[in-house]
Amino acid sequence: MGCPNHVVTATVTDDTADETRMTFWEHIDELRHRLKVVILVIIVLWVLFMTFRFEWINVGPILLPILYPAFAANQVPVANQFFLIILDYLKPGYVQETALAPWDGVLVQIKIAMFLAFVVGFPVIAYEFGKFISPALRPSEKRLIMRMTVPVVLLFFSGVLLDYFFLLPWTINFLYAAQTNMGIQLYLLPIDSFVSFVTIHLIAFGLAFQLPVIMYSLSAVGIIKAEFWKKYWRYVTVAVFVIAAVITPDPSGVTMVVVGTIMMALYGIGYLASKRVERKREAALGYGGTPP
Repeated sequence: MGCPNHVVTATVTDDTADETRMTFWEHIDELRHRLKVVILVIIVLWVLFMTFRFEWINVGPILLPILYPAFAANQVPVANQFFLIILDYLKPGYVQETALAPWDGVLVQIKIAMFLAFVVGFPVIAYEFGKFISPALRPSEKRLIMRMTVPVVLLFFSGVLLDYFFLLPWTINFLYAAQTNMGIQLYLLPIDSFVSFVTIHLIAFGLAFQLPVIMYSLSAVGIIKAEFWKKYWRYVTVAVFVIAAVITPDPSGVTMVVVGTIMMALYGIGYLASKRVERKREAALGYGGTPP
């Protein structure tokens, strides 16, 4: 009867963090290394989107986008191409875009290229963040971090795409409809303010979609019990729908309901995932296995 206890003790000990602790300066050096990789990726992508353009070519029956240099003044780089796409998709037809300062065009190009670099480079950012915190984790927690990289990336892109195709058009149309009720006759859209609003909105929704991953991770490492998420779901529901009402100024309330329902669905997924990983950890510890 003594053997199982011995096995459990050995397993728990094996899953503790490494005895070799990193010093403060070693942590700083590790952070510097991870930031260097992230910054390098962002800069390379930013330069790419500022100096190259997409063109579609036929490869047999398939139409493929190919990158070409866009150094000439009459050539439109990727940043400007994307700006024209979002402007055409999100701007109401009766609104006229305008530049308030001579340098607005350059600022817009820089902001769009930086936004695209962040979005395209997000998988690298997520991976490097996981690698930075992994030295402080137990082996099972390190495996958790690696498993979470793909869901983090997929949820981020899901939030960005949902916001772009569904929420932003309704939001912008509502804001202009409010101006119509005030008797305004001329509708101008400063391109710099427009780009700042759209890019911040998209990134915010992408990050908000990390909710189930955060819940799962906190329960997986034992910081918060899955029962906590179940106990306080009513308070979370109220908070989610209040936030949804603030960020989706749709008078019909349809957008608020959709956003709130999606966020609560993500909350439910996070709870179920937390419950599952908690049961697996308890079973592993009970039977002498390795925690997930």
